[in-house]
Amino acid sequence: MMRQSFALSLIVLILSAGYAAAGGDQWMTDLEAAKAKAAESNKYLLVEFTGSDWCPPCKKMKKEVFSQEAFLSGASEKFILVELDFPRDKSKLTPEQHAHNIAARERYEVKGFPTVLLADARGKEFARSVGYRAGGPEAFIKYLDRQIEAKGILAEAEKAEGPAKAKLLDRALNAMGYEAIAKRDDLVDQIIEIDADNTLGLKNKYECSRAITGLTEMPRDTRPQKLLDKLNGLIEQYQPTGDNAQHLYFYKGLTLMRLGKMDQGLELLNRAVGAAPDSNRAGSIRGYISRIEKGLKAKRDGQDDDD
Repeated sequence: MMRQSFALSLIVLILSAGYAAAGGDQWMTDLEAAKAKAAESNKYLLVEFTGSDWCPPCKKMKKEVFSQEAFLSGASEKFILVELDFPRDKSKLTPEQHAHNIAARERYEVKGFPTVLLADARGKEFARSVGYRAGGPEAFIKYLDRQIEAKGILAEAEKAEGPAKAKLLDRALNAMGYEAIAKRDDLVDQIIEIDADNTLGLKNKYECSRAITGLTEMPRDTRPQKLLDKLNGLIEQYQPTGDNAQHLYFYKGLTLMRLGKMDQGLELLNRAVGAAPDSNRAGSIRGYISRIEKGLKAKRDGQDDDD
């Protein structure tokens, strides 16, 4: 009986290896063990690269998303969860775990924290999120579902040709989220090549998206009037809708405010929200509008007191 008890304890210890005590039983710390478990359970991998004791957005994501039961129960239905920590307090990790985490970071070329990778059971990445993502566990679960959806659409697109392929690639990028456009030049190039005459309206859409990305690369000291002229030109040229319109109206609204035209700027920010009300950016813009309106009200109230 004692031999059986010892053997059972040893098995439990072995099976427990690779799980992070700090993250709870649902978070593993051994990537190879996680890959094996993902293959066995027919799930994907969610790998978080974090700086648990020094990185503010990492701490915020941990508190608001990754430690929440709504996330843990929802995500674990389709993903094996892996936490790879890079704390400044090296005593939090064994030397072996530290070396393991460094090797994974180098393999996936992780540059910032937090970075969340989604991969198949072989470890092949199919999506990446860098930085804080607002909205709590529900929004993050929706993000995960969209990435899985996009993966399936891309598999369909590989078998398609011509306009059908372009439409599928567009659907995949829409599922991934607007930020994916700047990261997936390969998909955008294919869409523009297929829809070279803009019959589907996709060439115009993605050339506009690339022009918007170019705006973010303009020097910070660009004169507001020059930026405003550029924005007006893009709006006139592309007649944007959806996410593209949201970005252009948002930038134009902020630029007008820099020129002292606060009411016109607020109007553009509200138009930006209306262009794509369910987007992630829409929530952020609503926050901008609220803070600006409160600031303007406080300023007016102060002026009334002076009078």
